[in-house]
Amino acid sequence: MSIHPTAIVDPKSKVHPSCKIGAYCVIGAEVELGEGCHLVSHVAIEGPAKIGVDNGFFPFTSIGMAPQDNTYAGEPTGLEIGDHNEIREFVTINRGTVKGGGCTRVGDYNLIMAYAHIAHDCILAEQTDVASHLLVVGLAAEGCVRRREQLGARQELDVALEADDGFKAHGFELRGFGGGHAPPPPSGSGARAGRRAR
Repeated sequence: MSIHPTAIVDPKSKVHPSCKIGAYCVIGAEVELGEGCHLVSHVAIEGPAKIGVDNGFFPFTSIGMAPQDNTYAGEPTGLEIGDHNEIREFVTINRGTVKGGGCTRVGDYNLIMAYAHIAHDCILAEQTDVASHLLVVGLAAEGCVRRREQLGARQELDVALEADDGFKAHGFELRGFGGGHAPPPPSGSGARAGRRAR
């Protein structure tokens, strides 16, 4: 296992020996990191959080922190992240709430670009590109086809995938994050190496 001397890894966490933990990262108790994960630097992960294999976390990401919800009272809720995801600079992903099901879930092969926020109890499926500064605060995603997102305002939109033309939501064209997806890259270490710092 490669852990930078300035990183702090709680002894109650479970970190696979193949993980790379960069400078000034903090991994809390009840965090599970799967094979081949790479925390570049200044990454904070708090549990309960279960993270799959070959995920990349870029500087200043905040993962698994308490949900930003007035009704949250410290209950032991969780976060699950699948495999082969790329989570870019300053992304925040919060744990779930009891009223929302107790767990936030991120699937496989997703690219979550800088400054995006995945709020409590969201379900982000697979092969989804989440654009920079996008706030994902609704509940549920089925495949890559439908999900509810909040775009910096209080209005929730049902967003449907248009095969080659981005997303359309109630007549609005939301471009730059997701027209038709290619099949997932091959599984195994380095599957997203072309897009992720190693």
